[in-house]
Amino acid sequence: MKRYKKVIALLCSASLGLMSLAGCGKTKEAQQEEIVEDVQEIEDVMQGFLGTSLIKHSATAGKEETVYVMLDADGNQTSTVVSEWLKNADGTESLQDISRLEDIHVVKGSSTFQRDGEHLTWSTGGSDVYYQGASQEEPPISVKISYMLDGKPVKAKDLEGASGHLTITFNYENHTGRTQEIHGEERTIYVPFVVISGMIFDNDKVMNVEVSDGKTVNSGDKTFVFGVAMPGLADSLGIDEMENDEGKKLDLDIPEQVVVDADVTDFSLLMTLSIASNEALERLGLDDFDSLDDLKEDMDQLTDGMDDLIDGTARLTDGVQELSDGTGELSDGTDDLQSGASSLADGANQLLNGTYKIGSGVTSLRKGIDAADKGANDLKNGMDQLQAKIPTLTSGVTQLQAGITQLSGGLDTLDGKLSDPTAQAQMAALQQGSASVQEGLSAASAGLDQIVAGYDPESEDLAKLIGSLNAYAAGLEATGDANNAAYAKAIRTMVGTYQSMYGNVKTATAGVDALNEAYPGVDAGIGSMVDNMSTISGAVKKAATGAGQVKDGLDAMNEQLPVLSDGVNALTKGAGDLAEGTGKLKKGALKLEDGTDDLKEGALNLAEGAGKLSDGTNDLKDGVKELVDGVAELLDGSGELKDGVMKFNDEGISKLSDLVNEDLEKFYDRLQAVRDYSEEYKSFGGCRDDVECSVQFIYKSDSIGE
Repeated sequence: MKRYKKVIALLCSASLGLMSLAGCGKTKEAQQEEIVEDVQEIEDVMQGFLGTSLIKHSATAGKEETVYVMLDADGNQTSTVVSEWLKNADGTESLQDISRLEDIHVVKGSSTFQRDGEHLTWSTGGSDVYYQGASQEEPPISVKISYMLDGKPVKAKDLEGASGHLTITFNYENHTGRTQEIHGEERTIYVPFVVISGMIFDNDKVMNVEVSDGKTVNSGDKTFVFGVAMPGLADSLGIDEMENDEGKKLDLDIPEQVVVDADVTDFSLLMTLSIASNEALERLGLDDFDSLDDLKEDMDQLTDGMDDLIDGTARLTDGVQELSDGTGELSDGTDDLQSGASSLADGANQLLNGTYKIGSGVTSLRKGIDAADKGANDLKNGMDQLQAKIPTLTSGVTQLQAGITQLSGGLDTLDGKLSDPTAQAQMAALQQGSASVQEGLSAASAGLDQIVAGYDPESEDLAKLIGSLNAYAAGLEATGDANNAAYAKAIRTMVGTYQSMYGNVKTATAGVDALNEAYPGVDAGIGSMVDNMSTISGAVKKAATGAGQVKDGLDAMNEQLPVLSDGVNALTKGAGDLAEGTGKLKKGALKLEDGTDDLKEGALNLAEGAGKLSDGTNDLKDGVKELVDGVAELLDGSGELKDGVMKFNDEGISKLSDLVNEDLEKFYDRLQAVRDYSEEYKSFGGCRDDVECSVQFIYKSDSIGE
């Protein structure tokens, strides 16, 4: 099986080379001007798929040579460039070389050389040497390309944009023939070159592609075409002269050319690429024998190997059928995966939108909590101020009570005096009582002024505070919490008490006003007491009534002061707790806001990842579809391979194994001569006898209509 793997590997290499160069076509003029760059590009590609790496120095000695032959679209040679790789296994500073090339120049590294005719001395610096040069010599294989459109010969230049049935023929001529006596007769033998030619067709322009002795590979938008030929090998081996054990000519076809047929529309062709190497015997497995017996044994092994290969292709077909069944299940699975990924992407986008709404709501909540926190702190400050004024209020009420008591006593004394028949005699006492009344009125007026000035509930500050307290109480009641309801009740009791207390103050104020209104009469009566005693008595009684009202109001107010003080203390504590709670709530809102930012970022990453997953599953779905299509093609191809192997066995291997002994001996001698000749041909540009050299040829043609 090894020999067949080598053939497949070479075909794959050619495929990679063509695909890599598909975008590198140049016009004919550009190719003429940039041949060296073109060659270097091809060489880089070849090194890539041949596994060649640029290392300091190689592990083995030798010289590898690649000859690039540039052709026009009809196969006429335009130039030849040779690329040499001189391997420095020991890492020496100097290497001896032979070369017939012209215009030699280093393409990699910094090596230099001295030339004496064909002898080159390289200063390597311990590295391998990579150089190129030109050659005027004729390559051992020439490639001619001819075209027929609808059965008529045409030139390449006339094919641009053409439509119809196109036939492209690659004709190869082997120029290495030499005459040699073999088995008692003069024969011409050739170096056994195998040539693989390939090209790429655009499926929009080319269809129904067929190739002789080769393979087509359809990638969907392009078709890759490969054909194989071994020019000169049939003549070297005398295939046409051989007979089988029935005395019939051996009908064994070794291809000398490659023919491609296709239907084309608006035709164009990027290029063609042909690879030639003297490995035909190796590809056929005819290079490893030392005697006729070995050859017979090899033929037997080849026959057995073909039987195994036929069985293997049958198993391959069965395996590909199982693979085809599996890809159907894989396709169904990727459909489910794609649907799920699409749903995930939709859900992730919805989650992302939701997190933005949450973020907006949390921001609004934080702003509201900031306002509540400020209000709670303002309330706490106001309650602290109110609590600080309670002692002043208590002191003012006490002073007012003392003044009213003094006023009431003076009025009682005055009234007694006025009722006394000896009042005239006691004028001095009356004047003293009037002075006491005046003093009491002044004290009462001062106390009331203090209360009215600082504790009017309709003043701006207290009205605002009372409004805030009522609103806060309503908010506490709305929570439904028992403790909050108790706080609310205490607030409302305190406010009611304060307002009631201020009503009593106003009553007292009314009494004082009555006293102030009445006292001028008292004063006037004192001036003419003798004549107006009855008037004074009435005024005094009126003033006494007012003093009694003031006293009653102050007594009630004095009783309510402890309740007011307790309410203010409780409310102050509640305001402090409220401020502390809103402070914690504010910190929590900030953390919540930060958390929603992280949530938004995570949701965004999820949405982006889900989108990529959805895109990836779409690509996977497309890829699986291509895989299914490819497996279907593989299934068809495995069937074709099985048929082809059986055909190769029937038309080739079995016929070789049927050779009669005499023809087999002749075949052996010719094969031995061809093998020896193949081993002799190891270089195109020049090689030292003591160096292991190898060579391959790459033919690149110009484009048509590109």
